[in-house]
Amino acid sequence: MLSQRQLSSVATHVGNNTEAARAAGYKNPERSAPRLMAIPAVRQAIKEKQKAIIEASGAKIGRHLTKIDVVARLSNWPNYRQSAPDTISWAN
Repeated sequence: MLSQRQLSSVATHVGNNTEAARAAGYKNPERSAPRLMAIPAVRQAIKEKQKAIIEASGAKIGRHLTKIDVVARLSNWPNYRQSAPDTISWAN
């Protein structure tokens, strides 16, 4: 289990360990950052945070592309035609 300060470091971590330690209130962040990163639970929490951010970003981009771009792009694509309601084919 992480301490409150360790959790704060994870929450403020955006790629720079020393800056995250500083933002979390460590007195000597240059020395504290490597110590924090030596704790497996801290590394795992940062990894999980990064994964969640990536997944959320990808989901948002995916929804945006699916709902807005794909149909518009296909309808304007040269050599595109829809031969049946459930079938998409490309003219040669």
